Amino acid sequence: MNWNDHSRDILEEHALLNPSGYSWINYSSEEMAEKLQKRYVAHMRAPAGTAIHDFAKNCILLKEKLPKQINNVIKMIKFFMIQNKTYYSQELIDFIGTLPSHVFDTLIFYVDDCIGFRMDPEKMLVYSESCFGTADAISFDGNILRVSDLKTGDGPAHMEQLFIYDALFCLEYHFKPNQIKIENRLYQFGQVQEVLEVPDELVLSYMQTIMTQSKYLQKLRGKE
Repeated sequence: MNWNDHSRDILEEHALLNPSGYSWINYSSEEMAEKLQKRYVAHMRAPAGTAIHDFAKNCILLKEKLPKQINNVIKMIKFFMIQNKTYYSQELIDFIGTLPSHVFDTLIFYVDDCIGFRMDPEKMLVYSESCFGTADAISFDGNILRVSDLKTGDGPAHMEQLFIYDALFCLEYHFKPNQIKIENRLYQFGQVQEVLEVPDELVLSYMQTIMTQSKYLQKLRGKE
């Protein structure tokens, strides 16, 4: 059998109509229209969120605050994506305009705050090959560590993610939590959740967990 070579095909990573999620084969026309619409939106939200994060990073680096009018923000995002069309499909560019308004309210809030706090966007924090991550925005001025996270999805967000970034920062740059003040901000649904004084003992417990689990994983890999 000579199999067709799809290695160069431009295909979705996960097909909307895929064999492993076979329930769609029994949908009526009405069910197909409704369920596939929902699946399509869910399918597009992740890459749309990535594009918005890329746009936010660009704004923060350029110290370009956003207008308050959502339509103007959408135009700016689409222009940014068109300028970088190597990374963004026309389908994704068109989809951006269908996102809920709270996504753009949150973006405006987040970008303005990050510029005001003089934060650096998309910085990787690394403790080990098993534990690392990229903070959406972070700053450290010698006394105050600020970590901010932008959420564009509708799922519940958790401050614990930011506590892990706090711990990774302290581990990588050799700070004790009681030596600095730590502020965390989580942006979602046009609002911000703030923890303006993250407890030292909380960060210390996260640091200990990271060190213990990383050591265990190193042992499993036979690298200890």
